[in-house]
Amino acid sequence: MAFALVGADNDLGTANEKVSDTTLGVSPTSALTTGNLVCLAAITDNTGTTSADDTTEHSVADALGNTWTKAKEARYSAGAAADGIVASLWWSVLTTGIATSDVITLTLGTARTAKGLGILGEWSFGAGNTIAVAGAGSERIAASAAYTVTVGSLTNEQHLWIGTNTMESGASGVNAIDAGYSGFNFAALAYYGTTGGAAATNVGGRAGYLIETSTTQTYDLTAQASADRVTLLVAFREVVPGGATEAPYPYIGGGYYPTEG
Repeated sequence: MAFALVGADNDLGTANEKVSDTTLGVSPTSALTTGNLVCLAAITDNTGTTSADDTTEHSVADALGNTWTKAKEARYSAGAAADGIVASLWWSVLTTGIATSDVITLTLGTARTAKGLGILGEWSFGAGNTIAVAGAGSERIAASAAYTVTVGSLTNEQHLWIGTNTMESGASGVNAIDAGYSGFNFAALAYYGTTGGAAATNVGGRAGYLIETSTTQTYDLTAQASADRVTLLVAFREVVPGGATEAPYPYIGGGYYPTEG
């Protein structure tokens, strides 16, 4: 029983646009395999005008029948639409493989201009097991100060930790991942998001992953450029049939995250 990255931690597919509409699609750069865990990161201009955790501005689907589950979404806003950023992290254990000609689509409830998508990675795991979100956290900030996202009080077992650091600035400024995580190299840009025009008209994100046995983990960000920011940290776990259980991950607003496999 162990998570294992499939292939290298390089570009599995990115998409971006600066067009006012409600959808953005991304196709993988190589085929994604049935039965594996795939994670997708999304970033857009905000619609809601308050900073909040567990927002519902993003949804993700494909035309193949795979179930895409939101692990975490959060928003930073200073009080107006499109003045900040919304970031989300999605996952699916594929019931149907995704070819390079297929499309995974982000949909918004309200048309927004700046949007970015990144297929973060593909992982195999133990045969017959399922996947669940063990915990998740976020931080929202509008400054260059160092800060940390922490997720803890988990069962002491192996977790796949994924952190995303996103900002309303595209590629401008400093947006370095936690040095303890392996970074995803999104082609030449090394990030997913938009370019061109003033910094505040863009959105950009970077991400890293860590496979580690622990009950607590942090995603540390230091020496970042000043920008409107949302950072997410999610812990995934394998669920063994008939094995130890962990309480469903609670989040603000109630409910729980289902498992897939």
